[in-house]
Amino acid sequence: MQRPIIAKIFGDKEDPRHRLADLFSDAPNPEKHALAWAGDTLQAARIDPVASEIEAIRCLREAQPNLTLKTVRYLVSRLRSS
Repeated sequence: MQRPIIAKIFGDKEDPRHRLADLFSDAPNPEKHALAWAGDTLQAARIDPVASEIEAIRCLREAQPNLTLKTVRYLVSRLRSS
């Protein structure tokens, strides 16, 4: 796995699903758990990812600083399409 600091400096080249699997490894289905967490976090902050994509990205990155921009964008895009 690419280290988060290296990803932030040189760009994240890792598949966001792999990063989610590492960060939410305690869940039986890490990607599903990450999407539920993201949806709950945005709902608590009263942010609609469809109407306010940038606000949604900012909110999730503040809530979980270990997530890279690429990973958060992946989560938000999945929430926007569901």
